[in-house]
Order: sequence, then C-alpha cells, then structure tokens
Amino acid sequence: MRRGVIPGARLTAASRINVVPGITVQNFTMGDDTTAAFSLQPFGFTLPYYRGNYSNLNVNSNGSMSFEGGDTNFVPSSSTFLTGVPEIAGFSTDLNPSIAGTIRLTVDQTTPVPFVVLDFINVAEFQTGSPHNFRITHYSIIGDIVIAISGFNATPLVPSIF
Repeated sequence: MRRGVIPGARLTAASRINVVPGITVQNFTMGDDTTAAFSLQPFGFTLPYYRGNYSNLNVNSNGSMSFEGGDTNFVPSSSTFLTGVPEIAGFSTDLNPSIAGTIRLTVDQTTPVPFVVLDFINVAEFQTGSPHNFRITHYSIIGDIVIAISGFNATPLVPSIF
C-alpha cells in the first residue's frame, strides 16, 4: 500500500475550496487614560505605517491607535506625536470610556485588501461627558488611513493636520 492512499477509494473529480477569512469584532472595556494591546498575527497581515509594518497595535482610550506601545497621554500636542510611539489619532482629546461609550476594533478580511476599523462610539469626554463618535480605518498592504468624525462632536483641542 502506498503512503496516503486509502484502499478502495478513488478520486472521481477534483474539488477546489476557497476559504474566505471573515470579520472579527473585539469590544474593549477601558478606563480613563488606558491602553490595550491587540495582535494581528493570528490574521496573517500587517499594517504599514511610516517606518514599519506592524503586526501589533494598541488601542488607546484617548482616541488613538498606536504601534510599538500604548499612549495614555490625555493632552494632545504636536510634540507628543513627533517624539512618542507611532500613532494615529482619530480625535485626540481627554476621553473617558468608563463614563460612557464603546470602543470597538473590527478586523475585516473579506476583501482583497484586509483592513482594521477602530470605532469610538459615544465615548465621553473626561470633563464634560460630551459623547464623541469617530472611526479610524487602516488598510493593510496599501497603508491608506481614513478618519471619519461625526459632525456632532465638540471642537477638538488641537486641529487635525492631514
């Protein structure tokens, strides 16, 4: 008997099966000025951002996604972004999700270019409790980043520079 051959079995037709990865959703329960690590390694892709390709990211409660470590700084400033960890801020202000809101990360592998979506849904501002809604979408391979902010958000402390 040859190895891998089942006695009495024969192949009558070739079959092709395409396995399509799906969508994974992770909600984060976070406090004030906290960070949570998330690994993309099980998904088999990285996110390109400036000087590197990252298979790990951090979700930061103050409205950002960072690489090479978390960022709990609640005072937005240009120097923080220039000297700190590589970071993408959707709406950089002092947020406190323990007051109200949901922070959700979605990994979508149903398209030819997988992507990650980080949603801040009705996340409360620390001092006022005002809810903020915004989204950071980061595409693998091509590296495009799209930031969408609800028109009903309060004025940011530092204007976004694109």
